[in-house]
Amino acid sequence: MDVANNEAKTTTKTVAKSMARSAARSVAKRKRKLFYATVQVTRVEDWCVEAESAEEARALLAQGEGERFRLGDCVHLEIQDVNE
Repeated sequence: MDVANNEAKTTTKTVAKSMARSAARSVAKRKRKLFYATVQVTRVEDWCVEAESAEEARALLAQGEGERFRLGDCVHLEIQDVNE
């Protein structure tokens, strides 16, 4: 029984190696190109600003004041154009 198990393991390893080599050859045959894209990304970010009140902070942030505290998660991504 041990001999049969060893033969099965050896066969499985040989087949896996053969498949990996075949896949590597297929990838090498394909010619890859570099493409450039225009992508519109919408993120939710955390910003901070020094102010005396929440209303003042809102106004300052709306004017572009303050600093990004943390780069947030991407909530929307739209590919506009793809070129070679």
